[in-house]
Amino acid sequence: MDVAPIGKVIPQHKKKPRRRGPRLTGVSKQRRVANARERRRVEILNMNIQILRHMIPLPPQEKEPSKTEVIWLAVDYITELTKMLDSADQWQAELEMFDIDSLDSLDDSPLFNLEDCAPLSF
Repeated sequence: MDVAPIGKVIPQHKKKPRRRGPRLTGVSKQRRVANARERRRVEILNMNIQILRHMIPLPPQEKEPSKTEVIWLAVDYITELTKMLDSADQWQAELEMFDIDSLDSLDDSPLFNLEDCAPLSF
């Protein structure tokens, strides 16, 4: 310390030693890696839910559906599409059971003639 002419001590500014962060133990290093992995997993999940939100028809709402609602709406949508496919498959099977060749035996003649109809009277 320097002494001033009046007898006062002039403080000198000493640099404080920089604090180091706590040394990471094996467990805390593992925890940081696991936390980073979990953050990445959640980011990917959120991104995929956003993609799903744009792929399914959503009912008109004032607010955007939550992640859970988006997943349930997607389940409902997939269920409805499955029902449509099942009914189309059933219709196709019934159509195949119908004898297409029997349609060839029908001629192009009308089922009835206009002369066979009585005139309408009012």
